[in-house]
Amino acid sequence: MCLRSFCRLLSCGLLLLSAAAALAGEPDRDQDSARAALQSGQAMSYARLQAHLSAHMDCRILEARLHPEKDTGQMRMIYEIKAIRSDGQILKLELDAASGEILKLKNKGYKD
Repeated sequence: MCLRSFCRLLSCGLLLLSAAAALAGEPDRDQDSARAALQSGQAMSYARLQAHLSAHMDCRILEARLHPEKDTGQMRMIYEIKAIRSDGQILKLELDAASGEILKLKNKGYKD
């Protein structure tokens, strides 16, 4: 292998290593914003959310995602939830993350 080829290979390797290090060091923004929302009271905890839905809608959470509301431009956090009721009915909900107020509710039918 000639010196020129070796130098190209070495520079490509260093470039890949620096890109990998930059990606590994980049914070997970979704996780950070969710943690900040929980700590500031903009969102209730998952345990509190589960208790709230269990008491008000007789359902158990299958999936939950916390994110800032996008459509209205407001600075509130929203929980997108997929839940199952005790009768097997699947629900998709959007809740205000702080208050638990139901913003949207879709009945997705029965689970097979």
